Amino acid sequence: MPAIASGIRSAATINIGTTAIAAAIGAGGYGETIFVGLRLMNSPMILGGSIPLAILAIIIDTLLGFVEKGVTSKGLQLKKADL
Repeated sequence: MPAIASGIRSAATINIGTTAIAAAIGAGGYGETIFVGLRLMNSPMILGGSIPLAILAIIIDTLLGFVEKGVTSKGLQLKKADL
């Protein structure tokens, strides 16, 4: 179960990152702000699109980590003493 849950967490985080690339085909979103900032060489505009995406990826990863802890049985969870 922990391996499956970590795979889901990784896939969700990567999916959020690839949404920025979707602006290249006209899908819009934060990726559009990043691409316009790249065209204009405008660092604040690039950061205005990339920082919210990074924060969203961190929030989703954290939430899925809590879900992983909730659905994993006590016997399979790692304890600090095991590390």
